[in-house]
Amino acid sequence: MIHKVGERISSYRKDRNMSQEELATLLNVSRQTISKWETGDTLPDVYNAVAIAKMFHVSLDVLILGTHGKLGGPSYLTDVKAKRQKTNLWAIVVGATGSTILIVALTLLRAYEVSQNNTGIVTAVVMAVLMICWGYAIWGFIKVSRLNTEIKYLEQIEFTNLLTDAKTKN
Repeated sequence: MIHKVGERISSYRKDRNMSQEELATLLNVSRQTISKWETGDTLPDVYNAVAIAKMFHVSLDVLILGTHGKLGGPSYLTDVKAKRQKTNLWAIVVGATGSTILIVALTLLRAYEVSQNNTGIVTAVVMAVLMICWGYAIWGFIKVSRLNTEIKYLEQIEFTNLLTDAKTKN
């Protein structure tokens, strides 16, 4: 199966009407390197294999092994967008939950005029929970930002592929 990696690279490239030179330029390698991959003389390194898989919206399993995990399933770009949406939702929910806990705890402390001995303990527990919730929310928003960057990259590649397709049809 692995010996057919070059055939799959060639097939994906040709499906998008790309020349070896165009693919080489996008991957920052020589045209001869693409040719060696496609003839099976060599294999792409891990970084190039990941870039090729992302570029052609296939998993590494599909590129390297030729296996199809989810036939007819969503594209890689769609999967990344769904992951971004789920992470963003969780970050908002957990951040809001932490904020709600803080507000409720402070309100109850004032309403019931809790003695000073217990106030410090309750405040410490509430602040710890709040920091964990906010930390998770901040981590989630950072992850969403990274996913946004990946989505922009994938959309740029898709746009480039569409332009290439349009040029070759004219």
